[in-house]
Amino acid sequence: MARVTIEGSLSPSVELARGVRRTVTVTDHIRRLVAGGFVIVVDGSLDDDPEPVAEVEPPAGNATTEEWLQFLRDQDVEVPVGDDGETPGREALKALWASRVDGGS
Repeated sequence: MARVTIEGSLSPSVELARGVRRTVTVTDHIRRLVAGGFVIVVDGSLDDDPEPVAEVEPPAGNATTEEWLQFLRDQDVEVPVGDDGETPGREALKALWASRVDGGS
């Protein structure tokens, strides 16, 4: 499926705060957000039909936090780091991956 980078618009939305960007898979949900003016496409196109991308298999749900962290880094997913320099725990990393795969919905 096509991927686009969207940005939260001036219209209030619980999906994405104004000015925040996220790269997502184009879904009907994303198309509705764009059509409603809640997000704008800043890179890519909703109509692009790129070459198929191989499915990526994430680590097992009970994999270590370090395995999840390495997997996300290998997928070029930006992992937030707290003020104390700590990375999120395993459940938060799994949720971060799920948000990417589900297109943020």
